[in-house]
Amino acid sequence: MARRQKYTLADLPEAGTVFAMPLDDGRTGICRVIRTEKKSIPCVLVGASDWIGNGTPALDDAAIRRILIKNHHNWAGQPELLWISRPPPKEFRNIGKIKAILGDLRLDCGYYGDWDSLRIQVLAQWRWEHDRTAVLAEDEKEKNLNAEKRMVAEKKRLEYLATVSFSDLLEKELFPTWLDYPPQQAKESCQKSIKQLVQQLSEAKKPLTKDFVVAQLKKCVQDLNRLDAENNNFIETVERDDICEVLEEVVNVAKFPDLAEKIYDWREW
Repeated sequence: MARRQKYTLADLPEAGTVFAMPLDDGRTGICRVIRTEKKSIPCVLVGASDWIGNGTPALDDAAIRRILIKNHHNWAGQPELLWISRPPPKEFRNIGKIKAILGDLRLDCGYYGDWDSLRIQVLAQWRWEHDRTAVLAEDEKEKNLNAEKRMVAEKKRLEYLATVSFSDLLEKELFPTWLDYPPQQAKESCQKSIKQLVQQLSEAKKPLTKDFVVAQLKKCVQDLNRLDAENNNFIETVERDDICEVLEEVVNVAKFPDLAEKIYDWREW
């Protein structure tokens, strides 16, 4: 899948901008940009209102300034505030701007997320307050379905790990979903580092010793640490999960699956 690009402050909406958000039940919710800030990356602090309706409120409606307080499911009174590092989706309609007030300057949160989370939380809170029986029934159904999916996925993964070989890994296309991000050079460097690890283990005298596999695996992880540092820390959540998944396959073929835990001790990404 295509990865998101990194944006500048100029790409993000200005403080005070109010957006109408489409909710999944056909109604509309409201969110607003509280302020912009250049943290480790440019981002905006956005708050969702508890307002829900079929149209849009007037800009002088006090509901626009109210911040939704979440107590549905496991939430315990947290305000729906997020730091977001990308522009809103086209479905979010700009309905104007309001001036900041003193209270806005005190608002903050420790969470980063995406615009869709705002509209999801607005409707989830409303349904918790007005349609909780149906929500709980849906939650139980989804829980059972997800458990079944996990079992199927885990079975397929174990079957694959039991049959994969060094030859398979050498021929395997690594990270096919890394398209627009990370940069091509970073992707190719990652692929090269892991392929070198597989090649070294494949050509080594069998049976492989644990000390040898540990040394080669640690060298590869440290090489990935260096590549990440040299390329603006490009290894984010998706990349980290993909890399760890491949390295898990490598140590399984090497007959030391427990070494997958060592990766977390050595990695800096």
